[in-house]
Amino acid sequence: MQVAALVNTRSGSGLGRQVQADLSSAGVPSALLTDGLDVGAWVDGALAGGAEVLLAAGGDGTIASVAQAAAGRAPLVVVPVGTRNHFAVDLGLDPGDPVATMRACLAGSPRRVDLGVLNGDVFLNNVSFGIYASAVSDPSYRSGRLRVMARTARAAVSGRGQTAQIRTPVPVDVPPGARIGAILVSNNSYDFAAAPGQKLRATLDSGRLWVYLLGTPRALGRLPLLRAIQEMVTTGSVSLGTWQVGDLEFDSDRLVPVACDGEYRPAVTPPYRLSSRPGALEVLVPAATASTSTLTMQW
Repeated sequence: MQVAALVNTRSGSGLGRQVQADLSSAGVPSALLTDGLDVGAWVDGALAGGAEVLLAAGGDGTIASVAQAAAGRAPLVVVPVGTRNHFAVDLGLDPGDPVATMRACLAGSPRRVDLGVLNGDVFLNNVSFGIYASAVSDPSYRSGRLRVMARTARAAVSGRGQTAQIRTPVPVDVPPGARIGAILVSNNSYDFAAAPGQKLRATLDSGRLWVYLLGTPRALGRLPLLRAIQEMVTTGSVSLGTWQVGDLEFDSDRLVPVACDGEYRPAVTPPYRLSSRPGALEVLVPAATASTSTLTMQW
């Protein structure tokens, strides 16, 4: 099996170098992700050179960029060396030992998962519009996430933030005068009650997007954003609506902050068109996690 690998050694965990060294010792050539690298062109070249499997080592952003070009063309091995590694965790992979995870995946079994698409670009996890995306756009976000999130949320709550008029079909009743703090669109449904570090999505192949419409309560300005969202959704206190769709489009009278898989996307402009591509990506996963479930039967 011929493998072509792309490694982001700058990803959050700092373990990319270990992955690169292990690939080198196994005789697998790897390219380093640099600011100027055209990932699509790299995939084209790898496949033209005979690669049967593509490997992406990095965070969710790195993996999404390879997935976009690999979908429908070659299986992908996901090696989690990012900060959060949400996609890898939801696949059932272990970010704590990326080298062992990589080896297990290369010897593993194929599994098909959905991709989300926003205005033509792939996302693995979610797209966020509003408060969170605005925080991510701040240059100091990476060095002080909670501080920047709190500052952004307080600005929105106090009326010092910016506003936009959103136009989209909403199949739920939204209270009159409600202020929308964020629209979160996820690739398959989220379990916001999941413990930290555990799977947020029970399935990655339902072929559905889930839309979470969230308000801006005063509590949001006093809590870390993820904790606030968890409380909002699980208690229903300021969740203005949740529904599932195969595709979604909404327009706005101005640019709205957009974050795709945690990365700020200033070039994405309205109208915002989102869709699911069911089973579009083939990944290799350890055989034990490929397609098995544990069921309890009583009689």
